[in-house]
Amino acid sequence: MIEKRKHKRVKMENRLAYISFDKHGRPLDKGMGKTLNISQGGLLMKTKAPIEAKYIGLSTFDIINEFTKIKGKVVYCRKKAPEIFHIGIRFKETNEKIQAIIVDMIKVFNRNKRIHNKIVTSQKIRATNLYIKKKVMQKILAKA
Repeated sequence: MIEKRKHKRVKMENRLAYISFDKHGRPLDKGMGKTLNISQGGLLMKTKAPIEAKYIGLSTFDIINEFTKIKGKVVYCRKKAPEIFHIGIRFKETNEKIQAIIVDMIKVFNRNKRIHNKIVTSQKIRATNLYIKKKVMQKILAKA
């Protein structure tokens, strides 16, 4: 298969709010989605409902929790499973703005991933400690 993309994609998961518009700029639908990957040219978003419109506005929070808006064009909408749709979006913004947004989204993703990993590690340590305590108690009770 021939690769048609101009820019490298980065896998990530960030929550996005979206509003779809008709060709006259009138709002049609709104909802929430999650980025699956992003590049300088666009992103792949997962939603629970299809997006029929051609134009879309995306909103997310950057690394310092500032509200960021991105304009795009819906390139495709593919049903992957019941209530799972993949939406390909091409950005309509300038390169400088998109690059800044992408960098911020990746920073947010990496920060959230680090926080998640710390929580998971902490939970594993607690579970291991509980397991050790349980085994020690079992040995003590077995000797009694």
